[in-house]
Amino acid sequence: MEGWTSENPDIDKFIKDTICKPAGWDKKYSHDFLEWVPYERFADIKEIGEGGFAK
Repeated sequence: MEGWTSENPDIDKFIKDTICKPAGWDKKYSHDFLEWVPYERFADIKEIGEGGFAK
């Protein structure tokens, strides 16, 4: 788990916690998980806005 970073400590902690404590380890947090979706699996993507987090 060493040698990488998202450049955001909160996201790094979430990723590490998700890997170390899989969904279901505690019913209270069983909905918190991360799934990486490769870009190639996205289809028919359309731009819907500008500004903020958009273009």
